[in-house]
Amino acid sequence: MAESGAMIDPLPKSLRILCFGDSLTAGYTSYGWEFHPYADHLRVGLQHTLSISDIEVDVAGLSGDQVQGSYLPRIRAKCANTDSPYDWIIIMGGTNDLAWGQSPDTIYEGLSKPSLPLPRYLSISFCGSSPLFTPTPFQDSAVANWIVTEKVWKVALDTGANVLALNVLEADGSGDRVNSKRNSLNDKIANHQQERFYSFDIYSAIRYTGIDKDLREKLWDDGLHLTSEGYKVMGDVIAVRMLELLKMTQQPKNIGPIPN
Repeated sequence: MAESGAMIDPLPKSLRILCFGDSLTAGYTSYGWEFHPYADHLRVGLQHTLSISDIEVDVAGLSGDQVQGSYLPRIRAKCANTDSPYDWIIIMGGTNDLAWGQSPDTIYEGLSKPSLPLPRYLSISFCGSSPLFTPTPFQDSAVANWIVTEKVWKVALDTGANVLALNVLEADGSGDRVNSKRNSLNDKIANHQQERFYSFDIYSAIRYTGIDKDLREKLWDDGLHLTSEGYKVMGDVIAVRMLELLKMTQQPKNIGPIPN
């Protein structure tokens, strides 16, 4: 996590925030009959502490989606409006990927870095009447760069926004193998280093194990999703983390896309 920077005074007068992810971002609870996005309580918490009335928090949570599913086209679409960019983009992903057996490395690569070598095309020449096919690097570096490096976090960062990545929560009955994979992915998220990239350990803030039964029933709905009260707590703890970051980042307002 890149967390260097001088204190900012004053804090921003307005904020545009995008909460992006899957059902846990959407606020799924009561088997999908109700939705209580944590974003609602995040906005209230920030407004209360910062005394800012102009805080816009958008929610883009899609139940069942995976990092290796439609995360990339979805975040491209949400970041397409460069006239009114987000100052912060909060991204939570990996829960469904793990449930479907994806490895931590595969999920992390979908979020953060290229997994393929620079692509090549076959150029054609002729030796007499016989065609010769030669692997040739792309001459258009912009096209090659888009194919290789566009990943979920990068799309968000390239708009000029700050990114806050949430790690993966516990789930009831995961088993040792899934727990080990989740812990590995969470470590990768925590150790990622990039300018304007930050992370938050939501796993430790909202536990399923190690708490008493009454608290678990208050916070957790079905062993994977939270109750309305659980999402309230989620919004509150993310607000605390964001307040820490707002006091230390040197670019509280997005000044526009970052040139390549």
